[in-house]
Amino acid sequence: PNSLGDNMIRAFHQDDDGTLWIGSMFGGVDRFDRGAPGAGAWTHYRHDPNDPRSPSSNVAICFAEDRHGSVWIGTTNGLNRYDPTSGDFERFGVRDGLPNALLEAMACARPVVASLSRTRTAPRPASCPPRRSARCPTASRSKRARR
Repeated sequence: PNSLGDNMIRAFHQDDDGTLWIGSMFGGVDRFDRGAPGAGAWTHYRHDPNDPRSPSSNVAICFAEDRHGSVWIGTTNGLNRYDPTSGDFERFGVRDGLPNALLEAMACARPVVASLSRTRTAPRPASCPPRRSARCPTASRSKRARR
């Protein structure tokens, strides 16, 4: 409980609050709160097939953050948005317009949440507002993001 849930790390992200988000190969998503309150506290998020508010997969591949503080997580089974207010995940998949369920890289930018490793981009979920950030240089320099 006081460490990573899996030793095979796929991705990590530091959000605007200084929280570290760590995506693993099979252990889901781990969150390490570095600042007060809860300094040094780990939270583990795992896929639960019976809970639609859990991540859609335990294989977390990439992260992006929008201007509202929502962390977006790309997995082997779609896109997930973590709502910092409720602590729940909202899932997006092929039925929501993704070209496929595997997101290898992404950025939250104007006007789409894009799978950067694919030739097609997904429609922007309504809850992902435009954001350009120095922490997301691919989003601001991408030809797709400028269209």
